[in-house]
Amino acid sequence: MEELVPWALGLLLGAAFPRRPGGVGRRALFIVLVVVLGASVTVLSGEWSQNPGYALVDIGQTWLAATIALYARRHIPWRLQRKPGAAES
Repeated sequence: MEELVPWALGLLLGAAFPRRPGGVGRRALFIVLVVVLGASVTVLSGEWSQNPGYALVDIGQTWLAATIALYARRHIPWRLQRKPGAAES
């Protein structure tokens, strides 16, 4: 169940991250947020004391979920398109 937290945080990050095209600064901010969220999940769950390498797994899961959410926001049309001349209900 704890492995869902990095996925949830990554999906929230990807959904909330601004769509504006940006340069290096925007990408750097995204990377920093992914690393901070992934590492904080590892520390707060207590996995850090068992093996610090678990942070890489949580960071990877957070990054993958955030990337999926960013892609979905950009490429999946979420609004229903109305056909011209269609009657409103």
